[in-house]
Amino acid sequence: MMNKLKIFLKDAYENVPYYHRLFDEYKIDIRLIDNYNSFQKIPLLYKSTVRNHIDDFISRKYQKEELIIEHTSGSTGKVLPVYWSKEDMLKADISLWRARKHFDVNLLSRQWNLMLYSDDTSINSKNCMYYFEKNALNVLGTKIDKTNFKKIYKVVLDYSPTVLLGSPSVIFSFVRTANSVNIYQNYTVKYVELTGEFLSETVKNQIQKFFVYAKIISQYGCRECRVIAIECPYGNFHCIEDNVFIEILKDGKPTNLGETGNIYITTLRNSAMPFIRYKLGDIGYFEKKKCICGYQNNILKLCAGRDNDKIILKNNSEISAGIFWAAVSFVNQNTDNKILEFSVIQEDYESFLVNLVPKNLQEVNLIEQLFVDYLKQYYQGNEWKYKFLYFNHLASNPTNGKLKYFISNISNKI
Repeated sequence: MMNKLKIFLKDAYENVPYYHRLFDEYKIDIRLIDNYNSFQKIPLLYKSTVRNHIDDFISRKYQKEELIIEHTSGSTGKVLPVYWSKEDMLKADISLWRARKHFDVNLLSRQWNLMLYSDDTSINSKNCMYYFEKNALNVLGTKIDKTNFKKIYKVVLDYSPTVLLGSPSVIFSFVRTANSVNIYQNYTVKYVELTGEFLSETVKNQIQKFFVYAKIISQYGCRECRVIAIECPYGNFHCIEDNVFIEILKDGKPTNLGETGNIYITTLRNSAMPFIRYKLGDIGYFEKKKCICGYQNNILKLCAGRDNDKIILKNNSEISAGIFWAAVSFVNQNTDNKILEFSVIQEDYESFLVNLVPKNLQEVNLIEQLFVDYLKQYYQGNEWKYKFLYFNHLASNPTNGKLKYFISNISNKI
């Protein structure tokens, strides 16, 4: 790994203006980077720095107009353009397809992409509900409702895909719409890969009930490096080491095994726009455990929420909004998974709006009581106040296709 890392760093220094200046300023000699300790001399990188110096991050080996432009989802509030060469993007995607072979999935498998929107603006402007592309059927999930579901589903069945790709919230919305028109199972899909959001066991189980013969797998990735890690057949996240070098840091220092921290990546494929020691905004930890599949390195564990999802209290102290994920998990453990989806809005220092999608409305009193009881351990002073609202489905963010689980209206005031 260190050899490949040094080659990547050398290329970045020689061809990317930002890294040339940075390495000179910090007197970093790439020849002397021969272990992780010496690698840590490179300063950490944040989205704001990239956003403010976009052109300085693009390699001089390429003509900017010839590169492929993708955009981050904007989970942190602002979208970031990411540039790729066609060759690097292909290599990164090949690493993912290689991992998929564990599930008998290959490039010839018939693929169904259930999407929030299309990157092709012409498709969006034509108001298409689906379109074909090579060996893939692309279906725009936001345009599916009870009135057109059976028509679109017939297209899916006629195509007979074995692979389904999409985010948990969009695929779960599809499943719920199917159930509402009395379609409860699909037998053709053998592999479902979920990405873009944290996946709860409750949602995973509901998707599994519909795609009865499918293996449900989570994939962890980002626009900056494509795929980062993917689940193996035994449910453990393994890093795609051809694509990325991962660090987990707390206060800028490496964490111990099992200790939660912020995830930083160094892209190893994207030579057109390298990201070195780059903070993603996600939270996780490494677990040292031998996996039955034979993977030798540490297993990556992801935590719900992002590092900037904070509950702000009156004294300006902060608590991770991940406690709401924990509260929902506690409720589901004690009610046979009665909460399907949720989101929480902090309206004031001690006031929260809780949006829930329950399996049914018969046990909402118990759900509310368990939710409140679990969170009492985090009170600092007065008890928190909750307003519970119930829905059939929670809409994803129309910009990035993700379901935002926590929003703080306090952070906008201070």
